[in-house]
Amino acid sequence: MTAPPELMTVSEAAEYLGLSARWVRRAIFEGRIEYVKLGRLVRIPRAALDDLVERGRRPRASDRLADLFGRVPGAIAPGR
Repeated sequence: MTAPPELMTVSEAAEYLGLSARWVRRAIFEGRIEYVKLGRLVRIPRAALDDLVERGRRPRASDRLADLFGRVPGAIAPGR
């Protein structure tokens, strides 16, 4: 049997993301965050917040430039 998803209030979700409750409510309204409606209560699965963060993740600038222009011979590797 699988464990039920952890559901968070809007305030808890905002604290988890380090953002305001207003931002979280707006993201719910815009359809960027999946939510559960229990009567008039709104709850957000933690997995939905983790998905939001993952979708917003971008590669480092040095990796993007290397992908665009290829590796330059003799250049210092990123992170050195």
